[in-house]
Amino acid sequence: MRISIVSLFLTSVFQATVLFAAEVEKPAAVRFKKTVLFEGMVDPVAMDISPNGNIYIIERWGTLSVYDPQMKQARVIGKMEPATDSETGLLGLILAPEFSEETPVLYLLYTQEVLNAETGKKQLVNTVSRFRLKEGLLDKSSEEVILQIPFDHGQHIGGDLDFDSHGNLYISVGDNTRNIGSKHNNGIIRNYTKYNYAPMDQRPGKHINDAQRTAANSMDFRGKILRIRPVANGARPYTIPEGNLFPDGKGGLPEIYTMGNRNPFRIQVDRKADVLYWGEVGVNASYKSKRGPPGYEEINRAERAGNFGWPHFSGNNESFALMDYDTAEVIRYFDPETPENLSPNNSGLKILPKPQPAFLAYSGKSHPLYPELGQGGKTAIPGPVYYYRESSKQSASVFPAYYDRVLFISDWVRSWINLVHLDEENKIKSIERFMPDEAFAKAVNMKFGPDGALYILEYGSSYFNSQDSKLSKVDYNAGNLPPLAHMTADKTVGDLPLSVNFSADQSLDHDGDDILTYRWLLNDSTLIGESKKINYSFKSTGVFPVKLVVNDGQGGSDSTELNIYVGNYPPEVNINLLSGNRSFYWDRVDYEIIVTDKEDERTSEGISSTEVEYEVQRIPVSPGKLSVEHRDGVDELLLDGLEMLKRNNCLACHQPAPEAVIPTYFKISDHYKGDYRFLNELADKVQRGGSGTFGEIPMPPHTQLNRNVIVEMVRYILSLHQRPVVMNAPGLKGSLSSSGFDRDLISIQASYTDRGFESRAVLSDTSRVLLRSPRFEASMFNSLSNVSLRQTESGQNVLKGVFDNGFALMKGIDLSGIGSITMRLRPIVPGFQIDLQVGSEDGPSVAVYREEETVSRDWKEVTVDLKQTSGYHDLYLSFYSERELRRHFVEIEWLEFNLKK
Repeated sequence: MRISIVSLFLTSVFQATVLFAAEVEKPAAVRFKKTVLFEGMVDPVAMDISPNGNIYIIERWGTLSVYDPQMKQARVIGKMEPATDSETGLLGLILAPEFSEETPVLYLLYTQEVLNAETGKKQLVNTVSRFRLKEGLLDKSSEEVILQIPFDHGQHIGGDLDFDSHGNLYISVGDNTRNIGSKHNNGIIRNYTKYNYAPMDQRPGKHINDAQRTAANSMDFRGKILRIRPVANGARPYTIPEGNLFPDGKGGLPEIYTMGNRNPFRIQVDRKADVLYWGEVGVNASYKSKRGPPGYEEINRAERAGNFGWPHFSGNNESFALMDYDTAEVIRYFDPETPENLSPNNSGLKILPKPQPAFLAYSGKSHPLYPELGQGGKTAIPGPVYYYRESSKQSASVFPAYYDRVLFISDWVRSWINLVHLDEENKIKSIERFMPDEAFAKAVNMKFGPDGALYILEYGSSYFNSQDSKLSKVDYNAGNLPPLAHMTADKTVGDLPLSVNFSADQSLDHDGDDILTYRWLLNDSTLIGESKKINYSFKSTGVFPVKLVVNDGQGGSDSTELNIYVGNYPPEVNINLLSGNRSFYWDRVDYEIIVTDKEDERTSEGISSTEVEYEVQRIPVSPGKLSVEHRDGVDELLLDGLEMLKRNNCLACHQPAPEAVIPTYFKISDHYKGDYRFLNELADKVQRGGSGTFGEIPMPPHTQLNRNVIVEMVRYILSLHQRPVVMNAPGLKGSLSSSGFDRDLISIQASYTDRGFESRAVLSDTSRVLLRSPRFEASMFNSLSNVSLRQTESGQNVLKGVFDNGFALMKGIDLSGIGSITMRLRPIVPGFQIDLQVGSEDGPSVAVYREEETVSRDWKEVTVDLKQTSGYHDLYLSFYSERELRRHFVEIEWLEFNLKK
């Protein structure tokens, strides 16, 4: 049979296409593994990786360290002493292109405080210097100063470094401009919102608030990314490469590569394409207004020198307004075709280069095309562009072809890593989340190592003085995936002889087609079984570690371990309440702490009260939503406000404690003395943004957040003014007066550690009861449906706008011993029913109130019996109208649970 050349060609093309499709198939997330290599840094900001795999790291406070992957340990090799005012410090690090063991040269960017010869005053400067390592340590005497950049103050510093493939050094410099307005004599900023966009205050004496003096000034280093070529031991420390924005120095400084930058905090050069990427920290405006576009966070891309618009433009060249700062009126908008800088604070060109639009811009709200970017606070960080074919012959850690030409980016506040897929024209094709189930504590720097793995420098969760930073490594496993070992035992404690059934049923193979084998080891050495399920009888007392080792037959294995306690039963700590109810307190709390231990007997019968640790606290709680969840015998307080602060990344800047530049929640609460009369005022301030109360660092507006969410956040913050108070407990048994506690919680907690039995192993148990007021005010319900919460003229919150089939939810309520409920309500129209339902809005009713005929619209208190019910339940206060009313028919001020008499 004859086969044509055309057929062979088409067959080859088809086979190659099939092969490439297989190569670029999206890899399963389970094939990636994150490993923490090094912890304990404080505010790490930059790293670089040497050809031999050593990782050099700097911390903002001045420390230079190196992590050795062979030794798997880090050591400090140098300590600078930078100025650390606000955002300054040791900020930039890059290894020289010629870096090797023979030529260990690196570049550092750090802030100094120097004496200005002209003014005679001290001034901040960012110094870029070349250093050598001597015997593995930073030789500070080898410093060669390359460039110094003066600053007016310590904000918007930039401060990153990188090289391209030609040996050109890029230096990022912030605009050094305060985005705030003028103050009255009393220190309060007037009409903050008009300063929340682009700062262009041209009034005399306000130059520090005019970014046109720096970012839009072609004769100023600030608000730029500079590009120079360092020269070792030359007459000049650097030369100017071809292709800069003003290479001949006419009209602008020759060092400028990009201008119109606000704060390019981190930069990264794609050295294969010699393309510069940077993250542009945007303004805090959350919505478009006459003052200009919303505050965009930008990932920018520059193949060549250019102007990127700030402070005149943002995003897709959307114009900000030049304003009259006395009247808040718009003077004019800027034209991107012929941008002008006519500020009296500008010493450079009046007509600027045409601005380039942002490569990727996103605001505080969800992006319409890329929801993977999230919403809320933001700080864009560029990562590397990955090239598969360069790395395909490297180690097993190398990432697959699916990531070829993909740009990795992170967000410092939102703590995600995203992948930006580029098309053939280098435009964004798609964005997807990388390792969505993995937590990254503010990835501030990412680079691929010579082994093909991705290395991530995680700054940590706090704004300053972060204590949970880490260096992490992400490996890709292209081959066999190891199995997951999982073991269960029908008992873990007991007397002699103790027969235990072990099972590995829940172990799994990620590849799906491997045959798993099992080995059960006692004390890590004695084989006691080789099947999926085994039984073993322990014949002596002690603590026995049992290990399960699972092998997949392809070189992959995993293990897990469980301790079996023989001859010592764990103690049980119980807190008994004589009322029988574990959710509420009334006039007093009668309690008894009882500890039972099979070997140690009971309290007062072998166990002394001095051996039991216990504490009773009165815990202030904001008048907002809370629930108590019962987990393993220990009650846990769940505060909606705190949960919302975590969910919306508010803890990225604020912390309950300790304080850095941003005020702690304790400080905020103490300033307002926990006074809930400030609730709406502070909620307004959070929503629109503000500054001046705790310094000049502005708080961004949070218009993307629901008003009710903000209110719950503020409630929690105000509640921190009152700290928990330890109450004088009468002993393991007694009575506590709870008169006048209002919304406060009572916490009773006890724990006991036993004495062990014929072994050194000891066991412990802890129990906690949280009791709350039996009165549910309208603002305390966990969620509402077809019901709204409104505030009366007297400031009282009520459930209002109640419609048919609406409900108000109370989570985790113990109904034991409850005989009735009392409600304070105001009927609007007759013919409605209120049910207290268990489990869901369709669950069984345990109490019912009917309003047949409304005689008066006055407030009244009604009491209805509750069916005898015990245990914890989610309760739904449900509203029904027999007349299918389309308007609200009742208002509720509070609901109260009453003990059965």
